Amino acid sequence: PQQNNAQTHFVSWSQISQIETLDLVIMEFNVNDSFIDKMPHAMEDKGPEGSTKDYISVWYNEILLRRLLLMRKPDPVAIVTFNADYIGRTWAPKSIGDPEKYRKTLFRRNQEPLKFWLSSLYEIPMFSASVWMLPLAGKKGADWQFNKTNPYSSINFHADRCCHPHREGHLILSLVLVYCLVQEEKNLLSFHREDTLDVEQDFTANPDPTLRDPIYLSEDEEALYVRHDSNSKLIDFTDPSAEKEWNKHVVQNDGWTWFADNR
Repeated sequence: PQQNNAQTHFVSWSQISQIETLDLVIMEFNVNDSFIDKMPHAMEDKGPEGSTKDYISVWYNEILLRRLLLMRKPDPVAIVTFNADYIGRTWAPKSIGDPEKYRKTLFRRNQEPLKFWLSSLYEIPMFSASVWMLPLAGKKGADWQFNKTNPYSSINFHADRCCHPHREGHLILSLVLVYCLVQEEKNLLSFHREDTLDVEQDFTANPDPTLRDPIYLSEDEEALYVRHDSNSKLIDFTDPSAEKEWNKHVVQNDGWTWFADNR
């Protein structure tokens, strides 16, 4: 996929589903989900909120989470939400950014609060590098956040004005990921009693997995995209009697691509 975001992973799901053995999946779309502009796969009108980047992000992420929770490769797959970065320029001072523009956006185009919200409802562990780094970077103001003498500076973390950590930045991300994995293991082992872990039962890990009701998906979307593991719906426009069935699923009137088997 061109962009490493939830939408392209939804479309290219076969690359994941064809993997024979899978133990752990780390989901990290904290930055690139803010570049998703449309949601052509929705099967109902989502209303005013459905056109926002924030709603689009959680919609695609919920589909991915539910697919992963049902996956067996050959056992249930462990899932972690990792919020590894933020878009630096949304916090930049006037000298290099546009504070007026970005203070009018929700979460400064940072998808982390949404990922925390969705993951918590599905009881998915969440690791973060930016939830502690951003406060330390900007606690003395925007100018200080982009001052190289500040060890937590966005400039010291990123290789550009957007969101790409340089060598030292990736070292920090690796340390954060390892630290959180070790802490997660310690938390589990702290309940150790003989040969069992005294933790709440995970109903999604049962032989017949039980998932909570979808938060953002309609019944049709759940049936097609999650239960049937598809990323498209075939519509026969040549059958007039089928219009009542397919008409309700046409919720976007632009961005269409037509294919035909004739010339």
